[in-house]
Amino acid sequence: MLARRLGAACDWLRERTGLPVGCAADGTSAAAALEAAAEHDTLRAVVSVSGRPGLARPSALARVSVPVLLVIGDLDQPLLSRNRLAADWLRCPHRVVEIPGVADPVSSDAALHHVLWLTTDWFTDHVAGRA
Repeated sequence: MLARRLGAACDWLRERTGLPVGCAADGTSAAAALEAAAEHDTLRAVVSVSGRPGLARPSALARVSVPVLLVIGDLDQPLLSRNRLAADWLRCPHRVVEIPGVADPVSSDAALHHVLWLTTDWFTDHVAGRA
């Protein structure tokens, strides 16, 4: 249900503004963002920070066509492993980035700065279409 609502919100935003739409998510909402990306052509990119993309159906992950960035703290080995498994299902351009020295990538100013830089760069490249 969350994926359907997110997809509908992205469609609404695109229709009203005409702007390209990207989605940043964390936790379980990352799975919803990926499911929405599989079903809606509105989304241009997805970023997951400490997300749970493995909660998305493998068939949905395989249908995602937009670039996906998965950001995880390298000290959270269980979540890192689950993100890598989800990435194996993706057939789209994707990248798994480990933030060194933290379990939660938004737990310190330095780690958060790194996450914000990665997210901005990803959306600039894939949503705004950097030349």
